[in-house]
Amino acid sequence: LFPYTTLFRSDLLFVPPLFLHAISKGRCEEFISETYVFHLNFLGGNSTDICSTRYLVPIMNQEFAMPCLITGKHSVYASLRKVFDQITSLYDENVDGYELALKALLLRAIFLLLQYSKKITKKEKEQHSEKLKSVLDYIGEHYAEPISIAELAELFSNIIQYTF
Repeated sequence: LFPYTTLFRSDLLFVPPLFLHAISKGRCEEFISETYVFHLNFLGGNSTDICSTRYLVPIMNQEFAMPCLITGKHSVYASLRKVFDQITSLYDENVDGYELALKALLLRAIFLLLQYSKKITKKEKEQHSEKLKSVLDYIGEHYAEPISIAELAELFSNIIQYTF
């Protein structure tokens, strides 16, 4: 994604771990979203099984570049939409053991996204770390001044701002 990306109704947005971002309402009169925030440890990211070792830990360590924006035109959109509709329904029902099904559905979403992901090279990861360090240095130097995410997005291309 680029520093400013316009989102439309029903778009799916995935924000990777440790990714600085901001969302603004833009020119729309109303902004409604469903937001799912979870730590990968909930899915077993802190265990030593094969799924954690091959996929969850590398995702936490930003070793995969997963798609962030899935629009209705994307081939995986319908499958992901179904997963998140099931998550919403499951959460609303709050039946005993719903966390097990929730975990399975979130793992399904990650599986679907992984089909469109690529492994990040060591060089790409180092470049990202340097950009993040630059942002943190800038914030440290301008700590006493008001700083917006939009301002940081203009200064640093690795910060994404989404507009609805």
